Amino acid sequence: MTKIFGQVFNPSRSAKALATAYAAIGATSAGMTYLLTSHGGNVDVLARSLFGTDAGLVMVGGLSGIIALHISRRWLGLSGWVGGARAIFGGCVMALVAAMIAGTLIAPLSGTFFAPIMVIAAFGMKPWLAVAWGLVVLMVHVLLVRRANDMRRMTQLADIAAVSQLSALSQAQFYRKRNHLH
Repeated sequence: MTKIFGQVFNPSRSAKALATAYAAIGATSAGMTYLLTSHGGNVDVLARSLFGTDAGLVMVGGLSGIIALHISRRWLGLSGWVGGARAIFGGCVMALVAAMIAGTLIAPLSGTFFAPIMVIAAFGMKPWLAVAWGLVVLMVHVLLVRRANDMRRMTQLADIAAVSQLSALSQAQFYRKRNHLH
């Protein structure tokens, strides 16, 4: 029992990076949802919303950002220039998916269609909002690159430990070109 609680309350560096990434996207998405729905002259959004309060809108925005990161996480976390280009595309996909999810939960019929349009229009009218989203996506990308590198390092150590337990003949026969895998 102590081992289970020790892992929950003492996460590894890669688990902390992943949790920070999800928290950052959730908080940013919640703030953007609140900003777009309550300060844009959309007084009737709260009346038509399933939740009916500002807190409900913030919770829907945060949840939609977390789900959007989970859906588009394959675009993030690769190192190099190609990884950066994929992260930019993944950030755009993530913003639109989060808008679709939040729009569907806030206004089920029209929100699915109009929420991504509102996000694109808000990014065009308020470039600082697009820059803020881009910086958060960049931070999440860096955290996920760190996580991938840590996981790769742990896998290499486990591979080396497993191969070293084999006999010399097995190592020579099966793992001659072991370094080409890494």
